[in-house]
Amino acid sequence: MMKIAFYKGTKTGLAGVYNRGVRWIEAGEYSHCELIFSDGISASSSFMDGGVRFKEIDYSLEKWDIIDIPWADEARARKYFEVRAGKVKYNLRGNIHFIFGFIRGNTDGEFCSEACAGALGFNNPWQFPPNQLRNIIVLINERYEMLNTTNRVDEDGGTGH
Repeated sequence: MMKIAFYKGTKTGLAGVYNRGVRWIEAGEYSHCELIFSDGISASSSFMDGGVRFKEIDYSLEKWDIIDIPWADEARARKYFEVRAGKVKYNLRGNIHFIFGFIRGNTDGEFCSEACAGALGFNNPWQFPPNQLRNIIVLINERYEMLNTTNRVDEDGGTGH
C-alpha cells in the first residue's frame, strides 16, 4: 500500500530556518512531504535535491508522521514521478507564494506537496501546502473507510460481520 510521510523535524542551519518558517506560516506541524511507494522508494520534489526525484529515505518516526493512502492509484502516481523526475525543477516561487500571496508560482517547477498532490490526482496541486495536503488526505481516508464500512455492512446483510 502506498503511504505519504510528513516531515515534522527540524534540520540544522538554513534548512532548519526553512522548516520552522513553513510550519509557522501554515500554522501547522509539517514542512515537507514524500510519497512512499509499496516497494519503499520515496518520491517528491526537494529544493536540496534540485526538484522532482525518487529517493531512498530512512524514516525516523521522531521526525516523520506516516499515513496510509489505501485509495491512491500507485501506478498512476509512479508514472507521474517517472515523467517528471530529473526534469522538473523545484518551484521555489510557488512555495514562497504561501508567504507572500502576491508572488505567483513557477509553472515550470513543483514543490513537495504540489508534486505529491499532482501524483495523487488532485486538481490544481499548486494550491496544497504540506499541512493542508495532510488534512485533506486524512479527510479522504475517513470518507474512504466510512464508505468501505458501509459497503461491508450492506454485503453482510446489515450485520457488519
